[in-house]
Amino acid sequence: MNKYSIIVLVFLFYSACAIAQKSADSSTQIISSIDTLASKIFVADSSQQKVKHHSATKALLFSAILPGLGQAYNKKYWKIPIVYAGIAGLGYLIYYENSKYQGYRNAYIYQVDGNPYTQGIYNGTSNIGSLETGKNYYRRNLDLACVGMFVWYALNLVDATVDGHLFSFDVSDKLTMKIQPDFNYMALSNGGRAASVGIKFQVKL
Repeated sequence: MNKYSIIVLVFLFYSACAIAQKSADSSTQIISSIDTLASKIFVADSSQQKVKHHSATKALLFSAILPGLGQAYNKKYWKIPIVYAGIAGLGYLIYYENSKYQGYRNAYIYQVDGNPYTQGIYNGTSNIGSLETGKNYYRRNLDLACVGMFVWYALNLVDATVDGHLFSFDVSDKLTMKIQPDFNYMALSNGGRAASVGIKFQVKL
């Protein structure tokens, strides 16, 4: 093999190496571009997740539609049994007071209708005064029980709304409250001084 052949082979070898290196560089650039694009997509997705905030209005509407649903939306699951315990208790109270009221009311109506063939007796009494007193008493209790149910329902809405607003509230270790005694001196009109003692609250956000 002459020297020209050797020169040609060496030239072809280095040309092939250069082409391979260029292909490797192109592949590396493509992979790098793909990684960059994936990172941008991930960052954009993370930003969207951060922008998505907890809605107190949704919590209010959920609890208005179904009591306790707003608490579930706020992830305050332990409050749901309390909500329904109050509803069940007040519901039974309304049922009890209404049944007593209806009994006294119907007996009172039978006693004052002027029909000698009807007689109203309830809870062992047929006295008109006692029946009227019982009717008025349980009617008042029934009204109070209904008001209590309305207040309980309203508290359910207020609780869901407040928890919705505080859902993203920062409760990290940076929040501190310091309580310490405070001593001050105040000037009097006669030129003297008087000491005052109090408590100083300091909140650091």
